[in-house]
Amino acid sequence: MLARWIGCAFCFWVLVAVQALPSQADEPKQITVRVGGSHSLVESAEVWGKDYTKEHPNIAIVATSGGTAVGMRKLFEGEVDMVFASEQITDEEKMAASKQGVTPAEHFVGMGGICVVCNKANPVESVTKEQVKKLFTGEAKSWKEIGGPDVPVKIILRRPGEGRWAGTEVSFEQRMLEGGKYSTDTVNVSSFHRLLKHVTTEKGGIGVVGCLVLTVMDHPVKVLALKTKEDSPPVKWSKKTFQDQTYPLSRPLYFYWNEKSPNTAHFKAFAEYCTTRIWEGK
Repeated sequence: MLARWIGCAFCFWVLVAVQALPSQADEPKQITVRVGGSHSLVESAEVWGKDYTKEHPNIAIVATSGGTAVGMRKLFEGEVDMVFASEQITDEEKMAASKQGVTPAEHFVGMGGICVVCNKANPVESVTKEQVKKLFTGEAKSWKEIGGPDVPVKIILRRPGEGRWAGTEVSFEQRMLEGGKYSTDTVNVSSFHRLLKHVTTEKGGIGVVGCLVLTVMDHPVKVLALKTKEDSPPVKWSKKTFQDQTYPLSRPLYFYWNEKSPNTAHFKAFAEYCTTRIWEGK
């Protein structure tokens, strides 16, 4: 009788101990979120993703660039989970998504912009739209022609490959060159990192970058203030001038994902986190 009681008691405590152990079902599921999209934004998504993972260890953010259009295509084909876009989804892209059974969810992250950068030693502080056109089309051969030093203008632009410009450069050309085309006498580089490095070492260097790049990369360069007209006040890039769109090259930034995805709640949470970071100016 005593032996039976001892055996029952032992089984009871073993059962209690087993129930007290954490089960695998209680552990949060590990999720990898693949983010693609704009070259000028993915660098920021990568930085924010690392910080987000520190707060949410079960979420891993993996960011890769390729451009907004490429990112959209990869989203529709299931190669990425989210797209960080420097422009709003087009009607053609919506149709392509529908054909793939994808319903794009849109999240407005905040206002960003495109910045004109030059060598830090250059005394020029601001440029008008007309001067920008002269500089980038090659009409102005020397900075002296726009009131700067007698130093040759050296245009440095990001050109990923296959002879095409990327989204930031295309948008800048359309909005600032007014029908003009980039000079053929340019230094073409494959990334914003290389562009900033060239501008840092080239006294007459000038280039264009997405503003968020300047918040996550070392950039010992000067960002030129922009003037729409000769007699208008120069406007510097900042959170405020992006928000009120007084900065001439402001642009809205978005996240997109497939709202049919079972992980859509995680995508939305990360997008909202990034919205907080961008408004903080980080």
